[in-house]
Amino acid sequence: MDEIAAREAAEDGIDPSIMRIVGQPGLAAYVDRSMRPARNRKLLFLSQPLSIVRQKRPLGYTEFDAAEGILKAAASLGYRVEIKFHPKDTEEMRKRYEDFRVEGNLPELAAGYEAVVGMSTMGLLQCALLGIPVISYQPGCEGDDLCITNKLQITKGAFSYQELCEQLRNV
Repeated sequence: MDEIAAREAAEDGIDPSIMRIVGQPGLAAYVDRSMRPARNRKLLFLSQPLSIVRQKRPLGYTEFDAAEGILKAAASLGYRVEIKFHPKDTEEMRKRYEDFRVEGNLPELAAGYEAVVGMSTMGLLQCALLGIPVISYQPGCEGDDLCITNKLQITKGAFSYQELCEQLRNV
C-alpha cells in the first residue's frame, strides 16, 4: 500500500514489477476527524494476541509483558488504564485483565484518553492520525521493530520499562 510495504515485500522476495503502490484510502477518514486528547490521566492499551500469532518467530515479548509494564508504569505515574481487547485475544488475556476492559469503536473511544499505548497495532496509526498521542511499547523486542508509527517516525518506540515511563511523563 505504501513505499515501506513495497520495500519490505521486495526484501521478502516479491518481484517489484508486479507491485503497485496505491496508498491506504481507509486511513483518510482518520485524517479528516482530528480530535483533542482528553486531560484525564487515562490511558488506553490496545492489546494484540502476539503470544498466539508469533509462536514461530517470537518477538521477545508478549501482550502479557506489555500489559504488566503499562499497568505498573501507569500506577507509578498516576494514570488509570483501560484495555481494548483484540477480537482474537486469548481467554487467559481476557480473564486476567477483565477489570480493565473497555468496549467500543476505536475512533469514538480514542478522544477519551490522554494517550493510547499499543505494541505494533495499526490502531496506533489510526489514533495518531486523529491527533491522540500514541506510544509503541515493545518491551525487550528482539529483531525488527514491526510498528508502523515507528517506521513512519510518528513515534519513537519504547523498548524498555524505563523508556515507557519517560514517554508517559512527556505525554
